[in-house]
Amino acid sequence: MKLVKESLHSFEKKHDPLSSLGVGKKSLIEKWLKEMEINRHLIREDLTIDVYDGVGLDDIDIKEFPNYIQFNKVDEFFSCSYCGLITLKGFPKIVNGPFWINNNNLTSLEYSPKYVNGIFDCRNNAIKFTTEDVRNRCRVLIDKDILL
Repeated sequence: MKLVKESLHSFEKKHDPLSSLGVGKKSLIEKWLKEMEINRHLIREDLTIDVYDGVGLDDIDIKEFPNYIQFNKVDEFFSCSYCGLITLKGFPKIVNGPFWINNNNLTSLEYSPKYVNGIFDCRNNAIKFTTEDVRNRCRVLIDKDILL
């Protein structure tokens, strides 16, 4: 009986039976990515998302990401401007290009990427962020790439 339970537990970890039925977290993530037209991606085992393109989510009413969305790495740009954002929860940890979150309602940079390889634009939010605010949360290679 123990062997059967261990095998079943191992199977459940590797295969999400709910996903094959079109329900469950992975299916929700896939549906959301499709709605947002984010195509070249990988949903990792831990359900974080790697994107092999840029992500452009400008001018959509998305005050915050759904609780099941957590980006990990984006290979190009990540842009979420003019959306009314109030939090960066779910945003990528690594952006290998520019990162735009300007013209939103942000009061904190909590959950911002740990690394941005390009411009970090956080102008025109509910508060004016400083270079120090950005540097406390993120490694941006060049100070002139931080737009406040």
